[in-house]
Amino acid sequence: MRTSAFKAAFYGVPGDEMTWRQLENHYSWKGTTATLVFVGEFFRRAKSKGYANIASNGLVSPTLIDIGGNMGQEAVVAGIYGFSSRTFELLPRSVDTIRFNLALNCISEEMNAVEMAGVGKESEEIRIDTSGFSAGKAIEKGNLTDYLAKIWSMDDFFLKQEKTRLSGRPLLYKIDCEGCETNAILGSLEMFKKFPPHYILLEYSQYSNINVSVVERLWVEFGYSRVLLVDEGDEWIKDENMSNSEPRISRPARLSLERGRRICEKNCDLLFIHDEAFDLGFFN
Repeated sequence: MRTSAFKAAFYGVPGDEMTWRQLENHYSWKGTTATLVFVGEFFRRAKSKGYANIASNGLVSPTLIDIGGNMGQEAVVAGIYGFSSRTFELLPRSVDTIRFNLALNCISEEMNAVEMAGVGKESEEIRIDTSGFSAGKAIEKGNLTDYLAKIWSMDDFFLKQEKTRLSGRPLLYKIDCEGCETNAILGSLEMFKKFPPHYILLEYSQYSNINVSVVERLWVEFGYSRVLLVDEGDEWIKDENMSNSEPRISRPARLSLERGRRICEKNCDLLFIHDEAFDLGFFN
């Protein structure tokens, strides 16, 4: 896969081939979603503008926190530019694929770690069915008999554990877990107070079951007063280097569940930008 922002190789998760064929029909990026093209441009800009991994006491905080890794495409792109990441993925076969894709692209898992775990409001263990494309959809259907899975709140994982404690603000916090988005936010509130990510990339789709009152807390309490609509049927990005594209900017106070569904149709990502974010030039 080659774009103007990155060159990488990916293998899909076994069993997910039909889902990706359907996505290829939806997007004009020859199998690549506009979101992935955007993430490539995101990390290209971060590298060119001098953003660096944050280290403290010999430990490196993740530049990217990825909730719902699937085949690890965002972790691979971050690693290509030398940035650290921590990916959370619930399904064992997806975790194997992420690790394979990292190795395929010669990216060290020491800097780009993968956790076989889900993310939620509280840390716990749950039983899920692992046969579907998305563990979130499996939980929604009530198929909870197959696999005992670890669920982490990000507050517990990044604030209460010595080995994984943050030493600085992540650059990008991506939440795309087909239904756990609201609980992932609720389990990250202390992290948002102490180490607010510069950018939050949140899937807003028919599968997300987003609680708007929870999302509103991002700008009411935590300083995310700007929102960028990243993916509107891949019309946001006009070409691979985005040179002919004008960002579609929404003010958070005007967003509603009904309006969001209408804007996004079936699927889009919203990029929430912190008021004190490292400037990547999206609003220039």
